[in-house]
Amino acid sequence: MDAGSALQIEGGSFEVDGARFTIDFAQRSTADRLFIAKPPELVEAYARLIERCRPQRLVEIGIFGGGSTALLALLARPAKLVAVELDREPITGLADLIERRGLSSSIRPYYGIDQADRVRLAALVDQELGDEPLDLVIDDASHLLDETRSSFETLFPRLRPNGIYVIEDWPAHHRYADAAAATRATDAGVASPPPRPRLRELGRQLQVDDPERFQPLTRLLVQLILARASSGEAVAEVSVDAEWITVRRGPGLLDPDTFRVTDLYTDHFGLTG
Repeated sequence: MDAGSALQIEGGSFEVDGARFTIDFAQRSTADRLFIAKPPELVEAYARLIERCRPQRLVEIGIFGGGSTALLALLARPAKLVAVELDREPITGLADLIERRGLSSSIRPYYGIDQADRVRLAALVDQELGDEPLDLVIDDASHLLDETRSSFETLFPRLRPNGIYVIEDWPAHHRYADAAAATRATDAGVASPPPRPRLRELGRQLQVDDPERFQPLTRLLVQLILARASSGEAVAEVSVDAEWITVRRGPGLLDPDTFRVTDLYTDHFGLTG
């Protein structure tokens, strides 16, 4: 199907160009089934984004179950899609899709890549794309401030003017804090409150036990808004909705080796303090 065609999501499943996808937040794609860890409304938002941008050179940070990479590949039909994942174990379902459809030269997954490793991430993108600028970057990886900002500073300068950078799940820390507060209130009058494994796991992922690391992505959002307030040369537009931040690159010349978000603004009012 074309990117502009409406997705028909029924019972948590949908089809794109003959490939069957199932929405599931725990499973990894197999040769028989592609799993995507995104709610239906976000899957539909992806289709609209691809239709609007028509990207030919993409980077995806965070492969997870493999379904999102497969979806991007089939919706966009890009000349090159570089996808990176911290986990070292390849996703068999994604590898199978790439092989069966003859996409090995255009869909390039890499595993064991830390998104905060600026040198390695930059080298991979330069190796795959050379001097060609990116059209779209999607970060759905750690949701941690330092790692996310590191990837942003590495890849945002490599976008073409008006290229789009997407950061998913920016309110993850806020949602955790809301859930933790609600759980404490619920458990306050219970002698032996039940275990909360999902909340504990999310807290582990967001590093809530380390005050120096437990910083919300909202800080990066505020920095990007300040950058836009100061000038549109680097950041032309910042948009926010419930699931993601989209940042449109401005026309200015940006040096990938030295680009830092904090150099784009002066925080006169202490908004990032």
